[in-house]
Amino acid sequence: AIIEGQRWRFGDDLFRNTPTTTRVKLVDIGMGTEKLVVSMVNPLADSGKVLLDQFAVNISDRISPYWQEWKTDVIRIERFGADNAIMATGRFEFLISAPGVENLVMYRMRGDDMDMVVGAVGNVTKAAEEGYWRAGG
Repeated sequence: AIIEGQRWRFGDDLFRNTPTTTRVKLVDIGMGTEKLVVSMVNPLADSGKVLLDQFAVNISDRISPYWQEWKTDVIRIERFGADNAIMATGRFEFLISAPGVENLVMYRMRGDDMDMVVGAVGNVTKAAEEGYWRAGG
């Protein structure tokens, strides 16, 4: 989804057109955001090949037998300010659906190197809405 900053509330509930898919609800896109691009891919589709094609991310070498199967889509969020400048910092908050998940861990990847996992997103909490988690801040 490509969302114009001033009209983001008209497209604040995002999902792929498939049953039981991950839903993303935008809460706060941050001051100065002129444009927002949100992409979502099922990481299990075609054994991860769709994720590799769409996001150039290979997860097959990051799978551990100690981890549970993916519970949500992989989500790419790109924010742009004035003159299409990349906004890598600043406030951004969203809800993500993960029904039945008791402990959701999200990871952030560095924008200039999609193979570089920066680390776990620290501010992920259960949202008031059933089945949703709040991320960002």
